[in-house]
Amino acid sequence: MDRGLQTLAQYLKWCRERGVQKIFAVGTSALREAKNSEVFLILVNGNLDLSIEVISGEEEAQLSYLAVAEDLQEKEKSILVVDVGGGSTEFILGKAVRSNNG
Repeated sequence: MDRGLQTLAQYLKWCRERGVQKIFAVGTSALREAKNSEVFLILVNGNLDLSIEVISGEEEAQLSYLAVAEDLQEKEKSILVVDVGGGSTEFILGKAVRSNNG
């Protein structure tokens, strides 16, 4: 927990130095599975004034896919994203849906 708090504090400092206006923090596998995750979330909120939303594995996969698709600017082809994490590896196959704006 101490290392997690220290790392988040460093990220927040970096963001503030660069004028970041909004910060969204999400927790994934480690916080979903830890028996004491609520304690960590309270520590982060109390010490860093940061709220972390713990998201489902499905939402994590969606966000991972969307980030890669956006970075690649790929709207026509299917993309396979391989997310190698601390506790698992997910394969996410998808194809971006083309909007009316292009």
